[in-house]
Amino acid sequence: MSKKKRRYFTVDELVAIIKACVNEFELLLVLTLIDSACRIGELVHLKGGDVGDGFINVMGKTGQRRYRLDVRLCKKLRALAGGDDEPVFKHKSGGFYQDGDGLGHRVRYVVEHARIKGKKVGVHTLRHSSASLVARETGQALVVKALLQHDDLKTSMGYIHDVEDIIQDKYSPLRLLGEQYKKAGGDDGGIKVEQLQLAEGESIGESVAVVPVSSEIVGGADIDDLVSDMFPKVREDVAVRTVLKYEDLLRMRKLFVWYARNNPGDSDVAWARELMKRMLRKGGSELYAKRKEVKR
Repeated sequence: MSKKKRRYFTVDELVAIIKACVNEFELLLVLTLIDSACRIGELVHLKGGDVGDGFINVMGKTGQRRYRLDVRLCKKLRALAGGDDEPVFKHKSGGFYQDGDGLGHRVRYVVEHARIKGKKVGVHTLRHSSASLVARETGQALVVKALLQHDDLKTSMGYIHDVEDIIQDKYSPLRLLGEQYKKAGGDDGGIKVEQLQLAEGESIGESVAVVPVSSEIVGGADIDDLVSDMFPKVREDVAVRTVLKYEDLLRMRKLFVWYARNNPGDSDVAWARELMKRMLRKGGSELYAKRKEVKR
């Protein structure tokens, strides 16, 4: 995982950059960078003959690379070049750009025209943003590796780490279970799909639910009790480094329990639970106190 925090353009910012292009050259350059996710330096010597049907061949940092590219863009790039040996993105003199800085300046101009400001808004952020879009959608490092043409999978994993929260929210094992149950026929021992309903008419997948989620779950335990049990109970007369009194801890626990009930699935719930555990780990909770008595 990269130690540096990457800057990604948001969807709105990417659309603004595309709309800020004032001619075909800028538009095709920006769209090629976004869709292929290649480096700006790899486009400097791109010729018409390097553009295929759905891909471009470029010289990368460690050798030749092939990036996928929308077929419609490929057709436009060949027309822009005007010949197999002609540069696709011509310098104003009519020849190739000397390096990526000159061509990248055209992109930075477009970004400025889109009124996007701040740090790390250069051309390489387009590559990061394209990778992030794919990582969010697939959650697969191998797909990101193929897109970016990385030599090392570890480099691609950095993009997966950056969107782990989004991936976790997107993929639900219960929803996948429901979808697969439905595909398998939805009939196991006489239990029909229609009988497996969630509370308040919710369903897993299109029309499948797995277990009733209500006050009747887990041996008759009330859902509020289950949520409340997530947070350790505070033992009387305990304080945390004399800063947090017993009354303070009770109010914090009450607030955490209320938040957990009203925000199921929120990552902050797990954080709150671990925070309470850390604060009370040295005998401050009823559970830990009982464990200490048993050890004695």
